[in-house]
Amino acid sequence: MDFSHTHYGTVDTSAIVRKRWASHFLLRSDPVINKYLDRKPSQTLEEALQFIRSIQANNLLYWAIVETFNGKVVGTIGLFNVSNEGNTGEIGYELLPEYQRQGMMNEAMKKVIAFAVDILGIKTIEAFTHKDNQR
Repeated sequence: MDFSHTHYGTVDTSAIVRKRWASHFLLRSDPVINKYLDRKPSQTLEEALQFIRSIQANNLLYWAIVETFNGKVVGTIGLFNVSNEGNTGEIGYELLPEYQRQGMMNEAMKKVIAFAVDILGIKTIEAFTHKDNQR
């Protein structure tokens, strides 16, 4: 499924707003966040921006998770690896350590899953976590 030229608007709750952001580097370079992810942390802002550019060209949807009272980007959540038929997809996410265990990701996941099922018609959504990731 190709999302590169589609705008689905904003999914808005107290925790999540879809938008572009430059502070993505903090998430991509944080050693705690990247410890269990299958990627190398970004070493430069340019590396993080390359990832953002690749999002715009590929078949995935990506949202910033923002504190609504100050607009600070504290995490991301994405829907990717969507099958050509649009039946299945994978959800992935990251959240700055100081914002973990506050229910923000739970809220964001519910909204993105509802969007995937209700709007895109996805029937199966997978998520994978590292066995040692206890946060």
